[in-house]
Amino acid sequence: MLAAVGLIVGFAIKVIGIAAAVGLSIYFVLAVGAHLRVKDHFKGILPAIVMLAISTATLVTSL
Repeated sequence: MLAAVGLIVGFAIKVIGIAAAVGLSIYFVLAVGAHLRVKDHFKGILPAIVMLAISTATLVTSL
């Protein structure tokens, strides 16, 4: 929830938006890693991959 607030506040204060996007990207990299570690099937890992792509795109466009 705080990450979403950070992204919204990031429209006004760019540094907070970048920090929130970095945090989300790290979180979803770790989530994908956890799914891979337990040998989850593709359908189970797909939401984490999609959210990783979205958070990374948010980070790249905010730089």
